[in-house]
Amino acid sequence: MCVTVPSPTSPQGGRYSCYAIYKYNAETQKYDKIDTCKDTSYTMKAAAGKTYKVKVHAVAKSDTGNCYSEASEILSVVS
Repeated sequence: MCVTVPSPTSPQGGRYSCYAIYKYNAETQKYDKIDTCKDTSYTMKAAAGKTYKVKVHAVAKSDTGNCYSEASEILSVVS
């Protein structure tokens, strides 16, 4: 399954260096970080016919640490 993410401009005017991908965990009722990627598309393993809720944060690295964008809209993805 492939999720396409936006490529926004960071608050500092530069580009984000990567994207943090989060998947909803129904047991904990929270989003768990599953990976980061540098591209605007991400492929994850998925069970056939299952629906996943995914959200993405763009990440910019700075001298003081990482700067995260607001979360994307929650994407409901069916495999």
